[in-house]
Amino acid sequence: METARLLKVLGDETRLRMLHLLREGELCVCDLMALLGLSQPNASRHLNRLREAGLVSCERRAQWMHYRLHLEAFARSPFLAALLEELPKERLLREDGKRLQVFRRTKFCNGADEGAKGGEDPETERKKAPERSARTERRNDL
Repeated sequence: METARLLKVLGDETRLRMLHLLREGELCVCDLMALLGLSQPNASRHLNRLREAGLVSCERRAQWMHYRLHLEAFARSPFLAALLEELPKERLLREDGKRLQVFRRTKFCNGADEGAKGGEDPETERKKAPERSARTERRNDL
């Protein structure tokens, strides 16, 4: 039964937190990891369940996956639309929303679009590249 499957997907706190954060717009999987304190495999597993249920869509940009709400699903279902409106009433989700606002002003992952606010400029990244390369070589020598 489709309804039971959808309710199972929505019955997980982490997935509800992800939906709430995605209300504010597209996020890279690494952004969600940082905001929710998740490992990459755990975040990807939850996002895959949301995608399979038709609640989010994703797009690969280079090595990064970017997720957004699949708004048509929420527009077709009064239940889903109401759920999306109720999410901000939960204390934990409000805290997540506040963290997202700070995060968007201060930090973006390497998957952020060019020209996005935050992150380091390309010149700083170029200066750090040799340092990173030397550290990697030292680790490989061990």
